[in-house]
Amino acid sequence: MVSYNNAAVLRYIGTTGGFIDTFVASGSGGLGTPFSLVFGPDGNLYVPGGSFPRTGVFRYNGSTGAFISKFAVTGDSSPLDLAFGPDGNLYVLTGGNVRGVSRFNGRTGAFIDNFVPSGSGGLVNPYGFAFSPPRLEIRCAQVELCWESESNKVHQVQYRSSLTTNQWVNFGSPIEGDGTRKCLTDAVPEGQPQRFYNIVTRP
Repeated sequence: MVSYNNAAVLRYIGTTGGFIDTFVASGSGGLGTPFSLVFGPDGNLYVPGGSFPRTGVFRYNGSTGAFISKFAVTGDSSPLDLAFGPDGNLYVLTGGNVRGVSRFNGRTGAFIDNFVPSGSGGLVNPYGFAFSPPRLEIRCAQVELCWESESNKVHQVQYRSSLTTNQWVNFGSPIEGDGTRKCLTDAVPEGQPQRFYNIVTRP
């Protein structure tokens, strides 16, 4: 947890909230007025802060809390919040002269661009942001059609959809019944309309 007034990062027990220690010492590496923190893909700790106009993102050892480097420079814009994006780059929410989200190279800390410019869409005095989780989609690549066949009968599987103007169309060849379980598979092409299935039994 960041301690704004002490310019430090404090560590607590995750299950009880009990205090453990000061993980990043007060003012370590020039840290000042920290607002938030995040662990990066490399396992190190990134904290936005600093003293105006030398504000930026400070990097600390993720295991010991020791100062490593000033990873990114935000100039006269106060860094408030930060997150690593799906592309691996670092996004920093800033206040002050630039009130938006700046993007930095996730490996080098080099400035890339103002990802969300000041005032974009009416944005005023932002204090936090987050990336939404990726959307999960479930798609069936094929369906299996099974039935208990009847001896001395012929079974014909049919289907219909908007592509057949909702008329029943034979699917595959007729299958001779012998009293056992029969199955057919039908591929489900992505983007195709829903199919409905039927089975016709003949002598």
